[in-house]
Amino acid sequence: MVAEKKQFGKYDGGMLKDPSCVATCTEQQLYFYINTFGGMIWRLKHDMADGRIDEVDLTPYQYAIEYCVMRTPRFGVKIEEPAEGGHVKTTDSYWAWFRWWDEYFQKTLTDKEYQEYIRKSNNGEDISQFRPKGDWRDKM
Repeated sequence: MVAEKKQFGKYDGGMLKDPSCVATCTEQQLYFYINTFGGMIWRLKHDMADGRIDEVDLTPYQYAIEYCVMRTPRFGVKIEEPAEGGHVKTTDSYWAWFRWWDEYFQKTLTDKEYQEYIRKSNNGEDISQFRPKGDWRDKM
């Protein structure tokens, strides 16, 4: 990756301490990166619209989320390379994958299970048990 070339999906916006981490992280961790950047964009837009904060350039956050989205094919998601100067276009495949993980972490796990996941993830322990049942492709 050439940092000078700021292409959506290929440049992380300077938001990740080590951009290579999304190439080797677990599927759960990649979901969390995407969900976190999406949440940050949503919150900043909301706070700017309500006048709680001054205008903020969201471009680095957009670079970051699209950089992460472009790493989902490691898990079978179908995403096309963006056109030069264009944004990453999400697909039905991507949304099925994201919603599968989102429902699991937001609605399926209990607070106790979620805390156990966080503890194990932070300690580098096996987190393979923290996975939704079935296959996200069945959601398409």
